Amino acid sequence: MALVHMVLLSGPQWGDAFTGSPYNALNGAMWTIRFEFRCYLLTYLLGMIGILKRPRLMLWLTGILAITHIWAQLHPLPAMPKLLIALLGKPDDLIRLTLAYMAGSCFRLLSPVFNRRVALVAALLLVPAMFSHALAETALVLLGGYGLLYLALCIKDPLFLRINARDDISYGVYLYAWPIGKLLFWYAPGMNVWLNAALTACLALAAGWISWKLVEQPAMRLGGKRSATPESKAPSQNSVLRTLP
Repeated sequence: MALVHMVLLSGPQWGDAFTGSPYNALNGAMWTIRFEFRCYLLTYLLGMIGILKRPRLMLWLTGILAITHIWAQLHPLPAMPKLLIALLGKPDDLIRLTLAYMAGSCFRLLSPVFNRRVALVAALLLVPAMFSHALAETALVLLGGYGLLYLALCIKDPLFLRINARDDISYGVYLYAWPIGKLLFWYAPGMNVWLNAALTACLALAAGWISWKLVEQPAMRLGGKRSATPESKAPSQNSVLRTLP
């Protein structure tokens, strides 16, 4: 059974690790990993059937998925067989997270122009949409996604650009914050929630940095060495031409 859970990328099965506390899962944040891997497989599938080479078709599919997600917020979704749920996830999670993936793919494939006015309009539209149960998540993905990419690509402040630039600790922080925060409350149940949040942030940043240095970065280097070929190491003609004055 453990092997089945590993193949399906299921989260830790010790759901009662913190018995008696709210959300007593061992690490509730890990539920997204299986969907991330499914997005990798979806990228491969879309590339194999040629959809990634047709950005407008991707945009149409994303629009249909966005409308489907809004509809799903107002109507109950049909039941899915347990086998499909095990393979694909719950229908509401599947639609919501696939929409986020498709929206991000469209931003990448269509390469829209990111400018301040459009980002401001997106932010102004996002605020009221967040108060609508039907629109909130779709607006956050589409409008919030545009605003986030505008900040990432267009803000050139040196301090802003240093964030996560050399050491990519973000995913480690995301994964370690849950158990750290739960353990703090477990051993100090009377701790103030703001103190817990501050300590969790500091300890999760440290854990994310250690994980990056000892696990993630070495693994990426190992993968790079295995995939490297003599041809890939040699500079291409285009790369040489770009270096000429």
